[in-house]
Amino acid sequence: MIYNIFFVYAKIFKSLYIRNLIIPDTLLLFFLSIALLFILILLPKLLEIFEGNIGIKTLLLENKELENPSKNVILSIKIKEDYKDSLIIFSSIAVLSIVMGIPIQVPSFCWLVLRIIYIPFKFLNFNFFQKLTWFLSYLCILWIIILIIFLNRLTMFY
Repeated sequence: MIYNIFFVYAKIFKSLYIRNLIIPDTLLLFFLSIALLFILILLPKLLEIFEGNIGIKTLLLENKELENPSKNVILSIKIKEDYKDSLIIFSSIAVLSIVMGIPIQVPSFCWLVLRIIYIPFKFLNFNFFQKLTWFLSYLCILWIIILIIFLNRLTMFY
């Protein structure tokens, strides 16, 4: 069974490689996920500036929160919190797989793409697709965990 999972994973990766899809390395995906976190941290402040609720000078000189933030600012804060919850799990698993030398590029790439797709679905209030991408991103994390368990046992005795 362990060998079957490994060969299915190898066939998926080979088919992606044959179609000339370039999937970044796990370390690069980890850095891209951290970069997305920084963008999501800045997003509420940028929305406040673009909506005219606060000026750039006020934002830089005074670190005060708005009394009545807009709906988009509240949504961007919720998106950031949702992403942070998922990023904690993903980053620990990604670092573990990098240290162990286990290839998890495909599920990591799928996780990052699903988390990026989740952002506009949350803003546009597409509840079904938002929950679907959220659920699929956690399935990608489960996929990574299963790969780490099975591929670690596969290479442990060689």
